[in-house]
Amino acid sequence: MDSATVAGGCWPFMASAPQAPPPPSLRTLQAARASVIPAIATTFMVGCGFAALKFVLIGRIALDWNPAAPGALDAVPTQLLRDVILATYERGGLQEAVSQAMSVVLTLGLLIAFPINAPLADFWRCNRLFAISSTAVGFGCLMALWSNPWVWATFIGCAYGAACSARGKIVPLLSRAIGHSNTLISGGVNAALAIGLLAGTLAGSYISQLVHSDLHKHLILVGLSAIAVTSALFIRVPEPPPVPFLTGLRAFVSATATLFRRHWALLAGGGLAWGITAGASLAMFVHAVDVLGMKRGPAASLAGFGAVGAILGNLVSHYGVRRRWVVLEFILLAASLAAYPFLATSLWTAAPLIMIIGFLFAAPANVLDARFLANAHEDGYAGLGGTVMSFVHSLAILVIGLALAIPLLFGLMDPHDQFWVLAGIALASCAAAAYAKLR
Repeated sequence: MDSATVAGGCWPFMASAPQAPPPPSLRTLQAARASVIPAIATTFMVGCGFAALKFVLIGRIALDWNPAAPGALDAVPTQLLRDVILATYERGGLQEAVSQAMSVVLTLGLLIAFPINAPLADFWRCNRLFAISSTAVGFGCLMALWSNPWVWATFIGCAYGAACSARGKIVPLLSRAIGHSNTLISGGVNAALAIGLLAGTLAGSYISQLVHSDLHKHLILVGLSAIAVTSALFIRVPEPPPVPFLTGLRAFVSATATLFRRHWALLAGGGLAWGITAGASLAMFVHAVDVLGMKRGPAASLAGFGAVGAILGNLVSHYGVRRRWVVLEFILLAASLAAYPFLATSLWTAAPLIMIIGFLFAAPANVLDARFLANAHEDGYAGLGGTVMSFVHSLAILVIGLALAIPLLFGLMDPHDQFWVLAGIALASCAAAAYAKLR
């Protein structure tokens, strides 16, 4: 399972071309071997840049924004929305609402471009797709400084999705070219993405905290994108003939409809779990800043404890593949989320609790996702199964983010109530898992 799906909304897209490439020549094989490091470096930089952008924007438009300042609301389109923002600011909860809303907008960009980016991976070469995507992200970073950041966050989400498609495509191509297993190559690439997302979270938080010029913040983000573009140009792997775009689009639509109809419980349970952890990560970050009084950099470092818990959960998940263990883990996840605002009163209590939540998320989610991918393979959708699964994950992240942002914005719940809502969604995942066929 790709545990980095939650921080950036990535999906593993495997090439579905009907014709395999011819056996590579010695020169091509040498170029492919030399492409492993650029592919890993590009994946790392793409994840790092996207996560850094996310937290720079959250710092700029949520944590540093004072809507009561003169002219602060001039860009808000309607008076009604201005009144709502001011009311939320006065009673508290605006930072939480805006943070969740930014995550929603970035995910919305991923979803909008999903039907385009998925077949685009079979139509363009990997290095071209990586380079164009990273260039577009860098351009979006500059435009988010000079114009409406919400609009350009949507654009950046669309562009980032193209890099995710390239990342998924390059795994089987490298595997075949250099003679290593898909699991080994995928593990290296996914590890690079996970480390990049974590590094970007820390970098974005420290940039937001320590760099006071908005121009300098965004120029740093552009620099990260430029490094990704440069490393992408060194990727050279043998690829199959391009698949016509419309052919790939039809295959994606058909696979989505078929797999959701057959395995909706697995998709729903796993998707809700990913949505929970996406919402919880932002809620915990803002809680650490507002309630625990932590600086942004140290607050973002709490994500590392969640990552450790998630890694442990993935490692032991194969011991708990029976339904009763999955259901129990989701129940414990709900209890941990509900208790978090009451127990997380300092760094020393928040860190281990976040690690426990990461474990209780990853262990059952990995079982559901692995079972779905196995079923997709049996149904003849080995390549498109991961794409469909990640599409559902992104959709769940969007819906749950909206379910948190809108009530916070309109004062329908307090910031700590987010954890109660997430606990309720964890019980919904539990219900889906109870219905799913796991054996």
